[in-house]
Amino acid sequence: MNKELIAKQKKFLGLFFGSWALILLNWLIMHLCLNPLMISLLDRRFVPSGGWSYVLMSAFALSIFQMWAIYKYILKK
Repeated sequence: MNKELIAKQKKFLGLFFGSWALILLNWLIMHLCLNPLMISLLDRRFVPSGGWSYVLMSAFALSIFQMWAIYKYILKK
C-alpha cells in the first residue's frame, strides 16, 4: 500500500478514537466534579431532572470544541 494512504488512515483512526476518548474523559470529569457541586450549591428544585443528559450534551459540545482546536492548531502545522 501507499505510505501516504497509510499515514492518512492512521491520522483518521487517531482522530476518531481520540475524539471518543475526549468525550468519555470530559463526561467523567463533568459527572464526577461538576454534577455533585451543582447539586450541593443549588436547591433541588433548580436542578433539572435530566441531569445526565445535560452533562452528556455538555461533554459532547466541549469535545467538539477541543477537537476543532486540536485539528486547527496542532494537526495543520
